[in-house]
Formats: sequence, C-alpha cells, structure tokens
Amino acid sequence: MAINYSWSYVDQFLIEELTSILNEKPRKTGEALVIVGKGWDPRMGCFVSHLKQNIGKYKKNNRICLIDYKPEKEYKSPQSKFIKKNMDILDGVSSNWSEIEKVEIITRNPDNAYVGDRKIIQFVKKLNINNTSDIFVDISSLPKSIYFPLIKTIAGLIITNKQNQNLFIITCQDSELDRSITESVDDVRSLASFGGTYQMEGKIHAEKIWVPLLEKGQSRSVEELYNYLKPGDIYPVLPFPSQHIRCDDDIKHEYMENFLDVWTLNPLNIIYAAENDPIDVYKSIKRLYEELTEILKPLGNIALATSPLSSKLSSLGVLMVSTEYEIMVAHAIGRHNPPTEMNEKYWRADQFSIFQKQIHGLWLLGDNSI
Repeated sequence: MAINYSWSYVDQFLIEELTSILNEKPRKTGEALVIVGKGWDPRMGCFVSHLKQNIGKYKKNNRICLIDYKPEKEYKSPQSKFIKKNMDILDGVSSNWSEIEKVEIITRNPDNAYVGDRKIIQFVKKLNINNTSDIFVDISSLPKSIYFPLIKTIAGLIITNKQNQNLFIITCQDSELDRSITESVDDVRSLASFGGTYQMEGKIHAEKIWVPLLEKGQSRSVEELYNYLKPGDIYPVLPFPSQHIRCDDDIKHEYMENFLDVWTLNPLNIIYAAENDPIDVYKSIKRLYEELTEILKPLGNIALATSPLSSKLSSLGVLMVSTEYEIMVAHAIGRHNPPTEMNEKYWRADQFSIFQKQIHGLWLLGDNSI
C-alpha cells in the first residue's frame, strides 16, 4: 500500500513545542499510546519521561506498549544490567500514569532466518487504537528492521480507520553514540512490506538503481547489499550538513575503493542531504526518482532500491519516500552491540538531560495544519 503522509517536521522536538501542539491545539480527546523498544540503549526512557512530566493533557489511562524483541524466547542479553536500568525508568514513569503492555517479538525462526519484520506487522494488525488520539512511536531503542514495518502498518490502520488520529515518530538523535554502536550482518534482504518492484519476476525494467544512505563503519553491509541487489547504477546519499563538518569527506575516504573500483561511480551521482533532516532526505530521493522516471521513460520503467545505512532520523526520510512510491528498502539485518566504553555514566541525571534536549520528532499523520 502506498501512503502519502501529511507530515510536519519539528527540527528540535523540544517539549515546549510539543506542549503547545498537544495542549493548545483543539482536537478530540483520548489517551496517548507510546510504543517503545525494550533494550540497552540509554535513550529508551527519555521521551516517555518527558511526556509524562510536561504534557498536561495526558493525566492517566495512557498506554505504553513495550516491544520486547529478541532472537529466541529464552534469550538472555549480555547487556541485562543496562536493560534493567531502562526498565526501572519505565516502571517509574508508568506509576499512576499508564499501563505497560509487554509484547514479545521473537525475531528468528527455527532455521535462524530473520522474521522480526513480519512478526511486528502481525502484532500491529491486531493492535487496538480505537480510543487513542495520539500515537507516539519512539524508535530510539528499536532497530530499522522493526520500526520500518511497524510505522507503515500503523499508518495504514490510521488511514483505514479514518479517525484523524495523530501519529508522531520520535527519536533521540545522538550521532556520536549511534556511530559507536556496531551491528553484525546476518541477513540481507528487503524488509517486509517494502519489497517495491525491484525484484518482481517477469517485470522488465530499463535500469535497476540503488540509493544507499552511507555512514561510517558500514563497509561490510555496503558490500553485502551491493552483491544482493546487483544494481545497474548507484546514487549514494552522504550526510551534509552533519554534526561533524568533515563527515562526508570521511565517508568518501572509507568507501573510495567501492566508488572507483567496484561501482565505477560517476561523481555527479553523489547526493547530499542533511543528517538531521528527514524531509531533506525525503525530497532528495523523491526528486531523483521522479527525474529518472522521466528520463528513462522511453526505455521502460525504473526499479529503485534504497538502504538506510544512516542515522535513525535521516532513515525516516527513506521510510516516507519508499511508502509513497513503493520503493524497495533493502537492509543488512544484524544484532546491535553497545559502545565498548558503555557504562553507568550514560544513565546519570546530567547525561539524561542532554539526551532529552536531543529529542526530535516527525508528525506523520493527523491534523498537523499548524
């Protein structure tokens, strides 16, 4: 299903702006539903804590949906002490304010194939959101393989219900922390509900095009995705402007062998999009898709795949354009490991305050004519 989002982006989703939107904008009343992922990431409880403390509209009877995703039912995380710290925060927030609904998502089948994306779709289709006016999906501690199909499926439910419910996507953006998180490459494929037309059998395409959002430290993912997709042409997206002024140069240096020897990349194919602006990413890929479609129309249809090897914030631009145009999202799926220096300082009050000032949001659906 193709979705046209009625989005509105708040550059820095500070609580003052959110308060103004939710407390002063007249809409139907109802409970809040906050969806978060259970994990070791210290940003897991940042937004829901801020929501309870500062949004007067939500007094009680709210819902926190906790997605407990793990490879097998009896899996014990080596980061259990960090997970406990996050759960202590969440339990404190829920007291006299909300219920916590725990949802277990087993991401691997008996053959060890990844099925987390399909399992989350099955769960969302059964989710009751009829009495919910505002839905917040906090992706700060969720992987892309979960939150891409999660968000798209919820958006589909809202559109089907025709109740003008508000869908907010929240993330705490800390580029330094994100770049220090490592991820294995266990499965490479398109995400469920994001198959697009790239690999449709019997369909003739003039060109298979790949648009990867590149980030440092993703060399193996880039190699596996390239071998999987076998694209005819590549348009890499680099973060500029970014938090670090030389980030795009560092990425070029890291992938220079791919650019020159493997991809034989035309330098004019490189696209730049702001690291902290999903709308810039969305518009850049949309513009490329429409231009290539027009240029190659005499030769036939194009098939485009994209891979968000990037920050979570910029990945939301990929999510939007891929649902609007049925573009494939090809992803290297693996297990996330925390920074080697991860310790209890990440949960100190001063660090928690810094994280809360780095909350961003994307208002995807609802009455966002502000």
